[in-house]
Order: sequence, then structure tokens, then C-alpha cells
Amino acid sequence: MKAKALGLIACVLILSSCKKFEDIRVVDEIDYNPEFAIPLINSSISLQDILDSEEDIAILEIDDDGNMTLNYEAEFEHNSANEIIGDIPSFPLILIDTVTNVPVQVFNNVDLNSISLKSGTISFNIQSGIAENIDLTITIPELTKNGIPFSTNLQLVYQGSLPVSAQIDPISVEEYVLDMTGNTVEINYDAITNSSEKVVLDLITGLADNWNYDLIEGTANQQVFDITQDSIEIDLYGSWLEGEISFEDPRIAIEVENSFGFPMGVKLINVMAITSAGDEVYMTTTNNSFDVNFPAMNEKGESKTTTFYFDKNNSNIKDILNTRPTKLYYEIEGILNPNDLDDIGFITDQSDLTSLLMLELPIHGTASGFTVQTTADMDLQDIDIISDAEFKIITDNGMPIDVELQLYFQDEKDNIIDSLFSEPKTLLGAASVDSNGNTTNTTEITTFVDVPKERMLSIQNAKTAIINVAFSTLNNGSIPVRINSSQDVEVRMGAKIGLEN
Repeated sequence: MKAKALGLIACVLILSSCKKFEDIRVVDEIDYNPEFAIPLINSSISLQDILDSEEDIAILEIDDDGNMTLNYEAEFEHNSANEIIGDIPSFPLILIDTVTNVPVQVFNNVDLNSISLKSGTISFNIQSGIAENIDLTITIPELTKNGIPFSTNLQLVYQGSLPVSAQIDPISVEEYVLDMTGNTVEINYDAITNSSEKVVLDLITGLADNWNYDLIEGTANQQVFDITQDSIEIDLYGSWLEGEISFEDPRIAIEVENSFGFPMGVKLINVMAITSAGDEVYMTTTNNSFDVNFPAMNEKGESKTTTFYFDKNNSNIKDILNTRPTKLYYEIEGILNPNDLDDIGFITDQSDLTSLLMLELPIHGTASGFTVQTTADMDLQDIDIISDAEFKIITDNGMPIDVELQLYFQDEKDNIIDSLFSEPKTLLGAASVDSNGNTTNTTEITTFVDVPKERMLSIQNAKTAIINVAFSTLNNGSIPVRINSSQDVEVRMGAKIGLEN
């Protein structure tokens, strides 16, 4: 549970009585002998109410049973197809004979079976040393559109000098499919003279340029790539003074959504916590990597989700949380085809590996004298007609937490001029729990706060209040407890006030 949120519960008890008196609402009668008594508060509040009302970097999640978990989430990380396998580079086509198997290495980490193209061009340059006109037809049998192979033709015109040079301007390959085997492409040409003789030309070169794909199929080679280096801010211990708090089941979750049709792996390279004391603590694990689900060949366009947890069973995350971290640094990398398999997979132009790291803190654990401090502004200018006051506070606590409070009044120079109690006072008594840490009943505590005339005169000069709140779970933190959304604290407060004549 968040320390500052629990501190707010206790603050509600006292600060609500420090409002300007024109804001006081009369509610149910509270038991006082007639003098001049007014009821101030009769309400209830739950931890969920407080957490929901705070602007915070943690997200509160509640399951169907009312159990609450605080989630600290990092930013989503995306690894696109271009980031993992790169763009298709321009590549040359060199024809040394009428039938040539041209080597084509499109990607360094994927051995291609086929590419479905959505854009790009092919162009050719031709040189002939034959003193005749020549009809030239270039065909790429494995580059087809609607089952028809790519083909283009050109007439080389001899004009009395050699060599004869010509070019075929860029031709679109949009919607063509290139089938490949062993990273080679067969390219054929027929060069026929006016005398119907087939000849071999001096040189034909081509260029495949600006190719972009809709879909590629092939076999991936093993490759490591960066996913992210980042950090998570943890505000849980920002106002901590002393004491201990321990979570029973903290965990780091890495959620990965994968639309690559290849096996993928994710590896948590490093996790380092910065504690409230400024120390560095590193997480250790029994296994820091896991395989990621991926869509099958018949599931193109779909995504598969994998979530892996680093918890108290496979890491020292519980010990790290006990060091009161304020920031968690981490580094994650991905692995394409981690087991180096030869299976055929796919990548589309929309393929994406989305990763999210979360620190999950189920509100189940122990606390012993865990103390936080905050400062609140005060405006008591309207109490100068009051000679003395006695406040009566009744709390009915459904949470398994003892809350102890002390409030110090400060003047405009931040000098402490008084305190609410002579020593810290327990305002909330922990509800009892069963063997699973769930509450079984509530605990009521009645507290009196006496403010005689001389103290009232002093307190009315207060401009701020330092609020120290210490909380402990049942039996001073010896029993793990759960706090859920159904547990609340009922507060009733009344005041017996004497007025100046």
C-alpha cells in the first residue's frame, strides 16, 4: 500500500477540523454534554477512494475479489520490422550470360523464400559489340504478377559505331511476388539479330531500387537487437522517514505482443534500483530470458501476447523492494530466432514487437512503524472568537492497519509553536484478520484532543502543519495482511467549544 495514501487517511481525521468555521456542515449528533457542541464529520473513506483521487504515476487495479494492486508502468516500446531486419537495400543485377543466377542478399538476417512487393523498380543498362540491330527480351521467371512473369524488351539499333549502348528506364514492380531459393534469382534474356541469330551481349547490368514489401517469407538467422534502456519512478517512498514496509508478492512483469511470424525471445539484461538512501541494488534472477509466442503461417496479421514475471520465486525482487527504491533502471534486449531453428516464418510490413515493463505491487504485506511526513498549509484566522476547544474523534477501522499520528504547528518562519498531542497518538486500530490476511471485523477507537485557551491563542498563529503518520500492520508488522477495495474507515468527529465573551 502507498505510504502517503495511508497518511492521507489520518490527515483527514485532523485537518478536516481545521477548516474555516463557515464551511462546517452539521451532521448526525455526537454524544456531548450540552455546553456548545457541534458535530464536524461523519463520513467514511477507503484506500481506493484516496488512491483514485490522487494524481500519481501508479495505476490502481482491482480484481473481481476487490484485491488491489499498484502498477508502475514504463513506456510502451515498439520494434518494427524495419528496425529488426532493416530496409531492402538497392542491389545490382549483373547478367553474364543468357541465363544467369544472380545472387541477391536482401537481408543479412533472413534467408528469403519469397517477397511480395508493394513498390519499387527495376532498370537495365545494355552494351552490345555486335554490328547489327538486336531485339532484346529480358525475363525474370521467378518475379510474377498474377502468375505472369516479369518481362521487358528493347531494340538495340546499330548506327555504324560500337559498342551499342541502351537503357531500360525504371519499371514498377508493385504487386509482384519474387520467389527465391538460396538467395539467388534467375534472370534470362534473348538477344536476336536481324538475321535471326541468338547472340550473347557484352554486358547487361540492372538495378533493383526502392523495393518495399507487404510480406516476406523465409528462414530467420539468430540475431540480438536492443529493445530499450529506461527507468521507472517509484513515488512510494518519497516522504519516508523511518520504519519498515514489506510486500509479500511484488513482481516485475514484461508483457510482449508479437506479430512477427518468427520465434522471438526477450532478455532482461539488467535491473538496478536506486534506494531512498542513494544506494544501488541489482536484481538477480534464476532465469532472465523467455520465449515469446508468435503467429503461425496461417495467422498473418495477428498478434500473440506473452507475459513473463520476475517474482520472489525466481529473483530477489522482494529484497529490492525492502530497500525502499525510488527508481528502477532496466535494460531489455530481443532475440530473433533464439533457438536458431530452420522453420519458415514471415514478416509483414506491419509486423511489430511491442514491449511493456511493469512493477506490480499487490497490496498485501507488512509494515512496522513505517513513517511518512508531509506539510499542509493552515488558515486559522477565524478561530479568534474561540477560547478553548475539545475535539472527540471516533474511528471505526475496517483496514488491518494501526495508524499513529502527530501534528506539529509552525508559524510563518517555520518555527514549531505547538503539537497536537504530547506524544504520537494511535487514531486507527488495526482490524483483526484471518490466516490469509483478510479482515474479519472492525476496530473502534475514541480519541480526545484538548485545546485550552493558552494553546488556542498559540495555535491560531500557525501557518503550516507538519504531519507525521506512522502505520503498522497487525501485531506491529508480524502478520501479512491484505487491503482491498471494500475496506474503509468511518470517521466521526465533534467539538465542544468555549467562546470568548
